[in-house]
Amino acid sequence: MYADSLQHRQTGRALPLLSGQGIPFDRIKTIAVTRIESDRALVDVTLTSGAVQRGAISSGLSPYAFTGVNDVGDFEIRVDRLARIAFER
Repeated sequence: MYADSLQHRQTGRALPLLSGQGIPFDRIKTIAVTRIESDRALVDVTLTSGAVQRGAISSGLSPYAFTGVNDVGDFEIRVDRLARIAFER
């Protein structure tokens, strides 16, 4: 997947935590889903500084999805099917 093509369907190039905090993708090293619940996913977000931010993001239907482009074409993955995103720099 091309890193600069990754988008969250609701917030574009930022990860929207349920706490109200939005973390821009360019500040994130990895997003790891630690648990899926009925309406949210618990995540550990490792920042480029090495700090880890724990939080939750909405999950479920396609509004809560990531989209992007890879060498085959466009793709979409719902949050409830996600395990990990690593941003290679």
